[in-house]
Amino acid sequence: MDATQTVNETSENRQDVLAKERKRVLSRNPGNSRKSKFLSGVQALEMFVEVTDE
Repeated sequence: MDATQTVNETSENRQDVLAKERKRVLSRNPGNSRKSKFLSGVQALEMFVEVTDE
């Protein structure tokens, strides 16, 4: 297994975990504005990660 394959798999796993966490937080407390601000921060981080991974 080469290094890029490992990085890609790790990236996919991280996206998976973040998506699950986002769903969990949203389903637990959809009306909390602090949560939604946190989530938009997470989404911005994800976009940054996707750009820097390429």
